[in-house]
Amino acid sequence: MNDKTTWLIFSVNTAKYALPSALVQEIVTDEKIFPLPFVPDFVAGLINRHGEPYTVIDPAIIFDEQAQNTSLYLILNDTDQNCLRITDIYEFVTIPQKEMASFNGLVNNTLFMGSLKINGVEVTVLDSNAIIEKTRIDIENS
Repeated sequence: MNDKTTWLIFSVNTAKYALPSALVQEIVTDEKIFPLPFVPDFVAGLINRHGEPYTVIDPAIIFDEQAQNTSLYLILNDTDQNCLRITDIYEFVTIPQKEMASFNGLVNNTLFMGSLKINGVEVTVLDSNAIIEKTRIDIENS
């Protein structure tokens, strides 16, 4: 059984985050955002990718930080066609899934799965499903 996972390491503003690379369909840049009315402030709008609309989510705003001034996006492998606005891409690393440290209730935020130690740096693992669910609920309640 192969318990290794390839992780994409990226940043949102200055903080580093990780996602399993299998959750990322594509990395794109320089796409025009089409704003949407009556959506939460962390939903920047839509980008058009190959004729399909993708909802742009800015995690920085969800994390109570300043909005990112970037046009770099992670297109997610999800049926709702979402993407995360990010600041930079650092690397792909393959490490055992079991090396992800669980927060075990120490952090009161359901948007994170745990953390990884990569090159001596603690990197927070995002829960993309939780971010997508938060987006869906907040749009429905807008």
